[in-house]
Parts: sequence; C-alpha cells; structure tokens
Amino acid sequence: MSVFDNIRPIVKELDSLTNRIIDNLSDSKEGLEDLDELYNKRTVFIKQIDEFIDNDKNKQLILKYESDWKSMMEPLRVKDENALRLLKSKVNSMEEELKQREKQKNVLLYKESEK
Repeated sequence: MSVFDNIRPIVKELDSLTNRIIDNLSDSKEGLEDLDELYNKRTVFIKQIDEFIDNDKNKQLILKYESDWKSMMEPLRVKDENALRLLKSKVNSMEEELKQREKQKNVLLYKESEK
C-alpha cells in the first residue's frame, strides 16, 4: 500500500483525460469542440489534487515521500506540456487557414468588382 493511494485514482483519471486531450489535438480532422468539455473535467481533478496538497498532513507526506510524489506527478507534467504544445500548434494552423481563406475571399471580391 502506497502513502498516496487515496490520490492515485484522481491522478489516474487526470492522466486519462490528458491522453484524450492529446489524442483529440493529434487528430488533424478534429476541431476544438470537444476540448472545452475535456478541459472542464480536467479542472475538477486538478482542484481535487490542489485540495490534497493544501492539507498540512498531506504536505508533510509529500515532503517525506517526495520521490514517490514526483514519480507519480512528473508524467502528468510532461503530458501537460505536450498537450499545450499541440494546442498551440492546432490554434496556429487554424489561424493560418483563416488567413488563407481571407486572402481567397479578397481575391474573389476583387475579381467580382472588376466585372
């Protein structure tokens, strides 16, 4: 039995949600529609972890078993960074697509005005 067994299911669920976010962002055909719901669910679990950390008894446990805590939380940090990179890339791609559409629209409007 680990000292962090009571928080591990929350971390596992958070990991699962982060994986779903990464999968969603990695799919070039997916938009950003489902992400809002996933991030809202994720926020609930992050708040639960924050509450766990805020408890003085748990803070002492985290300090005492710091390496166990880090080994549980570090993969989440790495996945979060990956998800953020993917989100930025997706947004940049969408912005670029909008710029291209705007250019095409302007060309069509210009051609129409010449007629």
